[in-house]
Parts: sequence; structure tokens; C-alpha cells
Amino acid sequence: MNSELKKYWDKRREEWIADLSKSTREGYKASRSMVEAAVRRWWCDNQYKGMPGSLLKDGMITTDKATISEILLKQYAKVSRGREPEWKEWPGIGRDEFSKEEVKAAISKIKRDTAPGPENTTGTMLRELNERGLKELTRFMNRVYREGKIPETWKYATVSAIHKTGKLRVKPESYRPISLTPLLYRVYGRLLKKRLEKATKRFIPREQAGFQPERDVVQQIQYIVQRHQEGGETTSVFLDIEKAYDTVPRDTLMDKLQGMGVEAHLIRAIQSTLQETWISVKGAKSWERTNRGVKQGCVLAPTLFVLFMANWPHLVRKKHMSEPYDIREPPVETTSTRDPLPAVLTMFVDDIL
Repeated sequence: MNSELKKYWDKRREEWIADLSKSTREGYKASRSMVEAAVRRWWCDNQYKGMPGSLLKDGMITTDKATISEILLKQYAKVSRGREPEWKEWPGIGRDEFSKEEVKAAISKIKRDTAPGPENTTGTMLRELNERGLKELTRFMNRVYREGKIPETWKYATVSAIHKTGKLRVKPESYRPISLTPLLYRVYGRLLKKRLEKATKRFIPREQAGFQPERDVVQQIQYIVQRHQEGGETTSVFLDIEKAYDTVPRDTLMDKLQGMGVEAHLIRAIQSTLQETWISVKGAKSWERTNRGVKQGCVLAPTLFVLFMANWPHLVRKKHMSEPYDIREPPVETTSTRDPLPAVLTMFVDDIL
């Protein structure tokens, strides 16, 4: 933790503990020792929680928890490393600062008992901020936004392994990585997400139902059934992109945001969340650097991935017309009705039919 952030954290923690010591919604008095003991207890109890009980290593089954953590870490780091991104400079100053109400709304999305990230900030600490603490936190978030550079500690994420249904439990590749990021970063991510969605809403294709308000997979199924009934015999092709989140080229993603007209200072802020990122796995003693993909578990990840995939209907149309196309092309603005395609196309994040 750098000295500036440590100074900020120590000051904020004093306020949080002071708040908790007065009274909480649970109606108990909390002292510094109680808060710190609770964090230590949570960490000890959850260090290996949810991790697989056994994994294959060199053709043999291992049940050693530390070894399992290291196996998974190497597996995830391998997938999330590729060519070095060619980062660009994005000039400009963000004048649309976050309001105290926006920060408060972002905090309200965080549950009190949510798992803390590497910084060990708890949900209760954030939810119990007084007006002074909320004002200071808003000022800090705006400073990070203006400078377009996140604190170093926000670049680190602890990864939990989630088993993929139907996959062999002893194989490392049968577990999906879910990033556990610092809570303060999650607040910042929600603030950026709101700005980004407002700037790019018109580019989300009608065919995409993933993480979109008033759209869901049921509507997609109804649409497919309707087209089948209208057209008779139907041939379906299901496409599931392997390791989709983990292999997104980050610099290409920034270029796409530029093509959608996203302001430079917002791109710079988002780019900073993807530069020099590091991951570890629960129980592992080391960290691995990653340079591609959007972090599963990060609040920004679904929105960024949907935007990365937004030009697929356009590419399908151009391919059908035998025109050249490039995956780096920005998407086109959508219309109020589903664009006519040479075939029915429906999307739910990275699942395409």
C-alpha cells in the first residue's frame, strides 16, 4: 500500500470505527479491537472457503490446500496473459464530478456482510459512514477520477474458484475465476459504470439481452420461437466463446469505446483500472500479473464485455454481404426495432444463437 493511500485509509478507518462505536443498526457498541478481530476472524474462516478439495497435479491427485491455490493461480494467470497492450494517452479533464448522492447510492449497493477484498474494508464500515466521512470519500473518488489513475492497491484482486456445472471437479480448468476486489474500488467501479452506460446505451444491439434492463433470456426464447413458427424448419447454431471474459484485448476495448464517442477522460479512468493488474487465489502466497481480459467479479466487467461484443450483429451482416470486416470496428447505433439479419441472431453476453 503506498504512503498516500495508507494515510487516507488510516484516517478513514478512524472515522469508521468512531461511527461504529457510537451505534449501529444492530444496536451494539463496537471498538477498534472488535472490528479488527472480526476482520481477522473472517479472513481465517474464509481463506480456503469455496476452494476445491482436490485437484490434479502431474497426473496425481493433491489435497494440499496451499498447493491447490497455487495450481489455480498459475492456471488463471496463464489465461489472462497475452501480448502487451499498446496503451494510448487520453487527454482531457473530467468536469462531471461525482456527487455525494451518487457515492451514497453506490455504497448502498454493497451489502453489509459482503466479502472484503485485499484491503479488508468491510461493507459495514462503508454503510455506517457519517456525513463527514461520505463527503471525504466523495472528494477522494473525484480526485482519482480527475487524475485518471487508481491507487496501486486497487490493482490487486483475490480470486475465488467457482465450479462450472457439469465439469470434472479435479481439473483446474473446471473452475471459473471470480475476482474479489477492494470495496472502495467497487464503489468507484459503480460510479464509472453509471457514466459509461449513459454514454453508450445507444450502441447496445437489440439482439443483446445480457445485463440489460427490461431484457432477458425469456424474451430471446420467445423471439426464436416466433421466428421458427413463421419460417418453418429451422437450423440452429449455438456459439459459446471459450474464456471470453479472460481474453478480451484491453487496448482494443479502449479503441472501441473511443469509436462509440466516449469522452477521453472517462476512457482514461476505465483504462487505469485495467493497467498493471495483479491476481492471487485464496490461500496462495504469491501474485501474478495479468494484461488481458476483463475481471470476472468486477462491477465494470459485464458492461465492458457487452460493449466489446456490441458490433457482432453488424459483422454478421457484413460477412453475409461478402464485405471485409474487422473485429476492432466500433458498433453502429441501434434502432428501435431489431435490425433485419440474414439469420436470427440472439445474444446473452457471450452466448450466441
